[in-house]
Amino acid sequence: MPFRHAVLTRLYIQIYTWIQQRHMFNELFNELFNELYEIKMTEIKLSSNFVYKSWR
Repeated sequence: MPFRHAVLTRLYIQIYTWIQQRHMFNELFNELFNELYEIKMTEIKLSSNFVYKSWR
């Protein structure tokens, strides 16, 4: 019985650390994505302004 308990505990710890790592990775990815998104939106605004002005 103690052996089974130890195995379950180890499994639980592994799953927990995996979730933590995934969570950290997701936060990192979200930050990166937001940065890229803002940069892209700024580029689009700038280029559309440029096109609009040059078209007029």
